[in-house]
Amino acid sequence: PLIRRHTMMGFQYALINSFAEREKRTIISTSINSELYSGLFCMNTLLGEICLLADLYKTQVYQLARYLNLPDKITNKPSHDGIQGDPTDEEMLGMPFPKFDVLSYLLKERKMSVRRVSRKFGYQTETLKELKDDIDKNEATLKFPLLKLR
Repeated sequence: PLIRRHTMMGFQYALINSFAEREKRTIISTSINSELYSGLFCMNTLLGEICLLADLYKTQVYQLARYLNLPDKITNKPSHDGIQGDPTDEEMLGMPFPKFDVLSYLLKERKMSVRRVSRKFGYQTETLKELKDDIDKNEATLKFPLLKLR
């Protein structure tokens, strides 16, 4: 399944890139903080010269979609890599995005210590340490083609 996923993503990546180059178009990336921090990104969302949503978390993207009155099939759609039969992103992550987004925000953006988050919000220290280590590893592995808004 992993080889199939990477093959399909590689093909999609090449196809999108080739089309944009042929048509002299700019690709706008749809990558967001939640994908970067969780490691649940696909290469297709990373290609592009502009990344307008890079500062947003998954829960904020859903809030924005509802604010813009986008159809329910978009605002209620579970996040997924698009390959039929694969688990949802939340299943792969092991927690719902609202929880992940809050924890990653506190640990990365607010730079709160694992101990402080654990004490203040009641999460197990070991679980938070593993999460922070994963976030740090994913962030170090990959950087957006950034045009961040701040």
